[in-house]
Amino acid sequence: MEIGKARVFREGTDLSIITYGSMVWVAQEAAETLEREGVSAEIIDLRTVLPIDEETVLSSVRKTSRAILLHEDTLTGGVGAELAARIAERAFDSLDAPIVRIAAPDTPVPFSTPLEEAFLPNAGKVLEKARWLVRLLITPGGAAGGSGPGAAVRFLFDLFTLSATRRRGSSRCFGRKFRRVHRKPGSNCTPRK
Repeated sequence: MEIGKARVFREGTDLSIITYGSMVWVAQEAAETLEREGVSAEIIDLRTVLPIDEETVLSSVRKTSRAILLHEDTLTGGVGAELAARIAERAFDSLDAPIVRIAAPDTPVPFSTPLEEAFLPNAGKVLEKARWLVRLLITPGGAAGGSGPGAAVRFLFDLFTLSATRRRGSSRCFGRKFRRVHRKPGSNCTPRK
């Protein structure tokens, strides 16, 4: 094994799961389930965290346009935070979705076995975030937010129109908190002083 050289543990095209250590097997379990649902997940095994094989990580993220950073360490100050910063700095234009970090909570590791199992990331947590990340909206009982393929289309349409409205500014009157009002001819909205 070469120090500082990551390996592509599993090839994929829809999202990248970047991890190391025992979390590789958690990612593998989640990737197998995702594959049955039609999602191809690529798993990058870092092998070493210092030095980090930045090139392998960035090429995977550029290929899939989505990244999940999975590790056992706590969320704050963990390896995932450093990787997220590097991806945001060097591959931001390639991302189609936010970078997602899955890690242990910022608390001491519990001694009890059942609590420790709840504390550590597991395949269920990875599946939940991966489904959200690729916008599958799949739950065991059907599509979330409605039924059928139209629910996903409505969700994406609402998301697009919300972001477009925020970019252009709204033609509606804002509440008391906001001072800026975009006026159209014939509008009964008046700007506040």
